[in-house]
Amino acid sequence: LAVLGWIINSGTAMSSGCTSETNYYCIKVYDESDTSNHTYRVLVLDHLIHSYNSIDDPTYIKYGYIKIYAEFIEYLAQTKPDFSILYVGGGAYTLPRYIEATYPLAHQDVIEIDPGVTEINYTYMGVSRDTKIVTHNLDGRQMVDSLLADGRKFDVVIGDAFNDLSIPYHLTTREFDEKIQQLLNDDGLYLTLVIDKLRGGLFIPSYTRTLKQVFPSVYMTADGALFESSAPNTYVVAGTSRPLDRARFNAIKGLGPSSRVTTAIMPDGELNEYIRTAGGVFLTDDYVPADNLIAPIFAERY
Repeated sequence: LAVLGWIINSGTAMSSGCTSETNYYCIKVYDESDTSNHTYRVLVLDHLIHSYNSIDDPTYIKYGYIKIYAEFIEYLAQTKPDFSILYVGGGAYTLPRYIEATYPLAHQDVIEIDPGVTEINYTYMGVSRDTKIVTHNLDGRQMVDSLLADGRKFDVVIGDAFNDLSIPYHLTTREFDEKIQQLLNDDGLYLTLVIDKLRGGLFIPSYTRTLKQVFPSVYMTADGALFESSAPNTYVVAGTSRPLDRARFNAIKGLGPSSRVTTAIMPDGELNEYIRTAGGVFLTDDYVPADNLIAPIFAERY
């Protein structure tokens, strides 16, 4: 029925400039080429570019933060090529397409609240309708509860539902982090995209100190050494119940022809000092002012 709703809405979407209109988004899709004449299919949700997909080559990744995800997965696949992965947020399925092409033994589940986004991926973004990727069109927290009730376990959970203008607050709290920890195997990884100012921002220190309450080992990572930056940037915050094997992580090959490793990890001592001094609050189901914490970034943009 939800997909039928997408089909009905798509009939009037073009008149509004949208490829499709759903209950959640104005979705736009178009092609774009970079300076090397590599062509991408671009997915825009409302007015924010969400993803760039190479339709011909699912292993070609443009965004740095997705390269970070891919490098953590390479680290995991060194010892477990048949890993299981859960995505909270589907977007353009860029990483699921990459993994399907690169790690054929992997098991992938995607939680994407909007069935219209899933349908757009089948129609325009290079996801085959015969894919082994399993999609659940449900709110992230509701689906996590369902997976816990079913006794499911994963090696990686990817949090890709945040941007710098809209943060689903119920996916940021200590209680939600505890649910994710229960979903993970003992050596599992929880990787979340966060966009904020590392120096001077309010949301990212709050999110990181909250994650640290649940996961014994937390890592701040970036596409390059952006750890002193006072500008808004994209970071991946990682939580795990077991410390990373740094020697094994350093042995990953990286992506692309140059095999350059993208992931920079803030030193542990620096991260502990950052959490101690950067401010922020603990995020709980009873107190989670996510919109207020990200408001300064919103105000600067508009």
